[in-house]
Amino acid sequence: MQYSPEDWARISNCPLLAGLSGEAASDALSFFSARMEDYRKGEFLIRVGDPVRRFGLVLEGTIQVFADDIRGHHMIMASVPPGGIFGEALCFLRVQEAPIYICAMRFARVLWMHTDRLFAPLGEPFAAELSRRYTAMLSQKLLDMNDRVQVLSKQRLRDKLITFFSQCARRQGSRSFEIPFDRANLAAFLGVNRSALSRELSKMREEGLIAFEKNRFTVFSRERC
Repeated sequence: MQYSPEDWARISNCPLLAGLSGEAASDALSFFSARMEDYRKGEFLIRVGDPVRRFGLVLEGTIQVFADDIRGHHMIMASVPPGGIFGEALCFLRVQEAPIYICAMRFARVLWMHTDRLFAPLGEPFAAELSRRYTAMLSQKLLDMNDRVQVLSKQRLRDKLITFFSQCARRQGSRSFEIPFDRANLAAFLGVNRSALSRELSKMREEGLIAFEKNRFTVFSRERC
């Protein structure tokens, strides 16, 4: 399989393969039976009820993971940019009926991989190393989910926003950062009403807490308020 330089950069930097030599990374892709597929904007990668037999690495575009509540309201569970991995836990557990659905938000290229060989007897050191890396990747996802829990556990909308913005600033290493959502999707991610979200953002800007333009935000220190 041929990869562009941009694709290879994302492959070699993903948590599962980071630090491996080019030859070792290629061997790892063979181990996971890697295969690229393209998706149009709005196309589903996984639907509710589908068996999850593979996990994906986003090479281009953005995909989002959704779940619906009992009333049919959408909630964004994750937004996965280029270089991000999704579906690794469900695939590892060999889930037969997916509780979520995954959709391409614009044209997306995904490198799909399988975990079947992780369950075979690990008779070679490289297979054991890949198994260790996969376990570490699952552990990191648990930490990421903890961040989400911290946001959703806040009762006030402002506290949800402050917590979310703090996490974005920490991850991007700057008080100025981009979020992977438009207003409608941010509201779905936070589990709040879109109009209430817009009002709260406007209030926070008027009070000097934040500045924003589209999906780029700057958070100011309390001293500024």
